[in-house]
Amino acid sequence: MNKKVFLEHWIDWTIAIIIMVFIVVWGAVQRFSIEQEYSFTGDDIYYSVRLHKKAAPSTVDTSNWKTYRNEKNGFEIKYPANLPEDISNAPTAFARYLNIDIQNKPANFKDLETYVKALAAREQLEGNETSATGINVSVKKTTAGSEPAFEKAIVGFDAPGNTTVDFYVERGDQLFVLSLGYQANVIKSNETDSYTTEAKKNYEITRGILSTFQFIR
Repeated sequence: MNKKVFLEHWIDWTIAIIIMVFIVVWGAVQRFSIEQEYSFTGDDIYYSVRLHKKAAPSTVDTSNWKTYRNEKNGFEIKYPANLPEDISNAPTAFARYLNIDIQNKPANFKDLETYVKALAAREQLEGNETSATGINVSVKKTTAGSEPAFEKAIVGFDAPGNTTVDFYVERGDQLFVLSLGYQANVIKSNETDSYTTEAKKNYEITRGILSTFQFIR
């Protein structure tokens, strides 16, 4: 192809190259999920989009687990029958994995999304002021077991990536807050040492317990 022909068709070649690059990038993006979430800086709330690997589905079989049924507050949840005894005299056998706190809605409660976003904004501000390594707070719409919820995650920027996740579920005048914690960097690690293995096992148990939460009336 001579120079004259190339110059006459440079636009066509440019478009072709752009299309090829787009196809390659699009294929790579399909290996990831795009999750829209809230991020916070002080009192300013804005949307951000992150690319991250899709979470592997839980392999925990909950079919033979025990059922904790709370008739007073109208919910039930399952947990493994062989959990170690909790020496802290916790109210439930699974408290070391998942804590459930039942609160009355505050007087100025507008809706669940606004409430959780406000909590997250405040915690982001306070965390940046008090944490040596800093934190990131995010909020997304999700489920807690079979119930609609908003998830608030606080991720520390320390070495193990200490993470606290609260799931907020509303029912009538009450808020159910299901809380769990884990070390994000340890969970994501490919290490096979006993500490990492145990941490991953506990995390799977925790997510399994959470997946069984439901209201009974």
